Amino acid sequence: MPTHTPSLPNDQETAKWEADEVRFVDISRIIPGLYLGNIVASYHVPKLQEHNISAIVSLVESRHPRWATPKFQSQIPSSESDSDTHQSQHLVIPAFDSDTQDLLMHFQKICDFIDAQMNAEQNVLVHCIAGVSRSPTAVTAYLMRKWGKGVDKTLAYVAGKRREARPSESFLEQLRVWEEVGCDIWEEGEEGGMMMPKRAYREYLERRAGVESPGGKRRGRRVVVVK
Repeated sequence: MPTHTPSLPNDQETAKWEADEVRFVDISRIIPGLYLGNIVASYHVPKLQEHNISAIVSLVESRHPRWATPKFQSQIPSSESDSDTHQSQHLVIPAFDSDTQDLLMHFQKICDFIDAQMNAEQNVLVHCIAGVSRSPTAVTAYLMRKWGKGVDKTLAYVAGKRREARPSESFLEQLRVWEEVGCDIWEEGEEGGMMMPKRAYREYLERRAGVESPGGKRRGRRVVVVK
């Protein structure tokens, strides 16, 4: 039985959507060249153009259909592969707003991407769904590495620029681990060559993998991670 593939919206339909959706765009400038916002800001091309944004970091469960439109692609050139950041100005990090979501493992990739784009004089938008927890966490991690400051001062700065910024307790814990490991979760193993998680990150992974036994005592599953 043949399947029907939905067609992409034409320019007229896209323009109508943009006019209707502009009131839902939520975007804040954190530092020159770096913006934080919600998912509507990520695909509202007129707002991206208004702020000269030509690169995006998305921390979401899945790709938004509007990112596939020609109008978006002309503003934010992107590839279909999440791992290909060399030819793409759109980095998509699959991430849930969940206590079990490990954002730490993505911090270095996010930071390197933002640095590369800003060094190329591209304005960058970092977003999740509401711009409240996941994306402020990523922006805070980036600024911690950029400025060499701790989580408390950096997060206070971000919240001062975007009052909605409130990382969850789980993501705040990960930012504290990021501070403890000096904004680099990896170190060379004892045998050399193979990169291993630093102690603070390894302990975080073991806490995250902990399970409740029937008797109510917390048990931990040993976690082994190599890069």
